[in-house]
Amino acid sequence: MKKWFNSNFLSLNSDKTYYMQFITKNKFLNKINIELDNKILKTNFVKFLGITIDNTLSWKQHIDTITPKLNKVCYIIRRSKFYLSNDALKRVYYAFFTQ
Repeated sequence: MKKWFNSNFLSLNSDKTYYMQFITKNKFLNKINIELDNKILKTNFVKFLGITIDNTLSWKQHIDTITPKLNKVCYIIRRSKFYLSNDALKRVYYAFFTQ
């Protein structure tokens, strides 16, 4: 693969390049290994535009990723409601949830 990229004057960053083979939950996965600089590029999930996509296209990995963040933000808002006005709480809400 590296030889082909070099011969066509292209470069590939092996730290940022992955491939993912989508499967159904019941299907056996074919063993395909693509290597670049002695590093296997296969991954089971990838974060793309803020959404974590896994190879079965389920939401489990994404939910597991965002749940701790949402818990932290809800805790901050819940604790700060005693000290801030409603306008300030709205600003805190929009700062965390509409990024």
